[in-house]
Order: sequence, then C-alpha cells, then structure tokens
Amino acid sequence: LSAAQRLRLVLAESALLGLAGSVLGLALGTALAAAALKLLAGDLGGGYFPGVAPALHFSVPAALAYGALGVAAALVGGWLPAREAQRFAFSHQPVQPQQSITVLNTTWQVLDVAAHTAGHVAYVGTPNGHDAPLLFCGDTLFSAGCGRLFEGSPQDMHRALAQLAALPGNTQVCCAHEYTQSNVRFALSVEPGNQALQAYATQVATLRAAKQPTLPSRIALELEINPFMRTAQPSVQQAASQRAGHGVTEPSECLAVLREWKNQT
Repeated sequence: LSAAQRLRLVLAESALLGLAGSVLGLALGTALAAAALKLLAGDLGGGYFPGVAPALHFSVPAALAYGALGVAAALVGGWLPAREAQRFAFSHQPVQPQQSITVLNTTWQVLDVAAHTAGHVAYVGTPNGHDAPLLFCGDTLFSAGCGRLFEGSPQDMHRALAQLAALPGNTQVCCAHEYTQSNVRFALSVEPGNQALQAYATQVATLRAAKQPTLPSRIALELEINPFMRTAQPSVQQAASQRAGHGVTEPSECLAVLREWKNQT
C-alpha cells in the first residue's frame, strides 16, 4: 500500500469503529431508557403520577447527531495512528515457491505450504555458524500439531506437511506459536502407546513448568510424535477410524479426521 492508501485505510477503520460504537450506544441507550420508563415510570419511581405510562420518544435528528459525533471522535482519535502508518516505510517484495532469496547473509528457499491459508509460504535455510537448517513455517507445522484449515483442504495440508517431512531430520522447526503442551495432550489421545511421545510429553511439561520454550523442534522428532505427520502409521489410522466410525486408511482423509477432532478439543 502507498502512504496515502495507508492513511485512508486507518481513517476508514476508525470511522467504521466510531459508527459501530455509535449504533451500539444508541441501541443500548434506547433499551435502557425503555426499561427505565417501564419499571420506574416517568417520575423514576417517585409515585407522583400513578397510572401514567409515558411513551419513549426517539428523535431521529438527535440520533443522527449523536452518531456523527461518535464518528468524528473516532476520526480524531485515529488521526495520529493514521499519520504514523503514512510515515512508516517498508519494502514489500512478493516471493514465489522454489525461489531463493538472500536475507541476513543467508540464502533461503521459499516453500509453498498453502493450506492454513491460501498464500502461506515457509522459508528454509542454513545461516552461517549453524550446523542445521532452520525452517520458518508459520502456522503450517507446530510441534506435535498443525494449523487449522482456514482456506486450504486436508489434501493441501497433507501435501504441505509431506514437503516439510522430506527436509533433513536435523532441521530446526521454528513455528509461529508455543502450542506444544496442548498439542501433546491431543497427540496422546491419538497415540497413547507412542513411547517417544510419552517421553516428549514429560520433557514438555518440565520445560513449561520452568516457563521455558519447547521450540524450536526438529523434523526428526515431529516424524516420531506428531500425529498430523504420521497419518500413514497404522496406530494413527486406527485412532482416526475409531473417531470417524469407519475405516480410514488414506493419509489425507486421516488428517481431515484428526484436524476436526482437534478442533473440537
């Protein structure tokens, strides 16, 4: 976006928030006034006019003036953030799958992992001084889990995870969120007999109790403990079949069952 477009965007968002606040205020105010008249009558419970039931008068011009003031206040409040957004300078360079880019003196390969969202990409590279590649995978792969399917299909996610599974086992997985502990709980419900997963659950619990991160993970570890990367394993397919109520042997279908199962936990 250009500087002018950023300014207009923030101001438009401010105006919409002001309009929404004004409408909500009018609705709540009218409802409270109606309730007060009904319960307390026109003298607010004083008993001076027994039997009198005054009607609520709604003034359209007054309501419009109130709404205009709300929008104006929101625009005034949004002016400084809009100016800051206008002054903010950044460089935007679209990338393509399999493209190589150089950032921080490191060459990174762009991976197409569209599934969580339609345009999701990941980056993998080996910075100077590192023995293992680093994978920045956003919300596609988490330790012991994967991202929700907002715009992609189970087939898309299976394809994306298979691409990541093919990376060297020592690749460090730098995902976007620390969801490991809840993911491990779900993974244990899928594979309670997975000894590697049991050991990892103990390690994760110890780290989180000490307020330490569990990340980065490793591709080799995820292949041992992550049910979404183990959809070809009989134990995972058996759990998915029990959950679905019918036989599940196709990996992408297995992933679909697991993802919906996880969504409900």
